[in-house]
Amino acid sequence: MKKVSFIVIILILAIFSATMAHASTPLSLYINGKAAKCNPEPQLVNNTTMVPLRFIAEELGADVTYDPISRRIDISTSSPQNVINLNGIKTTWPYWEEEGDLYLEYRNAIELLRNKFKSPWYSVSFYPNSQTLFINNSKYTVITKEIDGYTLLSCNSLMKNKVIKLNWDPSNADLTVLE
Repeated sequence: MKKVSFIVIILILAIFSATMAHASTPLSLYINGKAAKCNPEPQLVNNTTMVPLRFIAEELGADVTYDPISRRIDISTSSPQNVINLNGIKTTWPYWEEEGDLYLEYRNAIELLRNKFKSPWYSVSFYPNSQTLFINNSKYTVITKEIDGYTLLSCNSLMKNKVIKLNWDPSNADLTVLE
């Protein structure tokens, strides 16, 4: 009987220590692809991720104010980032224009290509460090640029490589995919 009690106690301690080890593993926080540290650290509470709202909002460029009398929190951005309209529909995709070239954050540009070249018939892969785009077995060298921590992909280089036909209207930020 003492052996059984001893084994049960050992099992309970093992389960408890494994649970504690899992609970003490810190969560990693990334904002726009960049590692971020905040205090207090992010944590899981009842399967809900808890992160300080002020930290997230300010990291995304917003202003945060708190009115203790009304207990109201206001989050606002002073100037919204330019976002693109794709085929006349507003997206959340930011864009940059430099020297007559349109740049999209590379993940958005790849999503644009994956919408045109649909799986399972096509495979679209991009390797930012080598500026290499693959569509099935075709390899394309494209122009990328780093701005404010974003890796941007040139839409003009996609068109010059005859990967996709696009029409850009900067007056209303409308990008149209042509057939």
